[in-house]
Amino acid sequence: MATAAAFDTHRFIQNLMKSGFTEEQAEVLAYEQVNLLNSNLATSGDIAGLRSSTEAGFADVRRETELSIAEVKAAAEKSRQDTEMQIAELRRFTEIQVAELRSTTEAQIAELRSATEAQIAELRHATEIQIAEVKVEVEKSRRDAEAQIAEVKAEVEKTRLATERQIAEVRAEVERSRQDSATELEKFRITIEAKFDAAQQATAAKIDAAQQATTAKIDAGQQATEAKIDASQQAAERKIESAKLYLLRWALPAFVAQGGLIVTLIKLLD
Repeated sequence: MATAAAFDTHRFIQNLMKSGFTEEQAEVLAYEQVNLLNSNLATSGDIAGLRSSTEAGFADVRRETELSIAEVKAAAEKSRQDTEMQIAELRRFTEIQVAELRSTTEAQIAELRSATEAQIAELRHATEIQIAEVKVEVEKSRRDAEAQIAEVKAEVEKTRLATERQIAEVRAEVERSRQDSATELEKFRITIEAKFDAAQQATAAKIDAAQQATTAKIDAGQQATEAKIDASQQAAERKIESAKLYLLRWALPAFVAQGGLIVTLIKLLD
């Protein structure tokens, strides 16, 4: 009877698992192999039977593995084809959505641009009307100032004529009194000269006051007119800036949405 040789069950199980056996199957085979070796009942027929059953098990495992691999390959190929079809369909759908979004966005932008241009035209027309009204007011202020200057000049001329009449009267009085004594004539001459100087000073003071008042009114009218023109221009600029900001706030979300859709399409195509 043969002596049982040392048997490495761990290596035996590892080799069976590498060949395609499950861990449970390999452990059962290793257990039976150990029992055969330990009982010293192993014969050539037993060994041949074990080898035959082992080779049959290997063949069965190989066939099952090949069938599983073929099934996996077929499933993978079908999944690949389905994925390609889905990607193609998604690409067509995305292209249609992008075209529709682009068309809608362009139409809305054109409509908004037209409305903005109309608002700007209305604002420009209103500003021109306001400027024309301011010009009319300036012209009216200028005519009023000229009328006031004419009134002052008329008053000055009236004062000059009255002064000349007074001088003529004084001269006549002097001429009538010329035959009086020299002392009385001298006193009268001094008095007349004092009155004449006072009249001239009063007339000059009136003329200066009238000119200063007229200049102040003209300056005030010009400053008020310039302030109105500046206010009208600033209001027009603010309205134009507001229209631009409104256009930007409305169009920006559409551009962002379109950009996000295109990025998603690129990722899917990659």
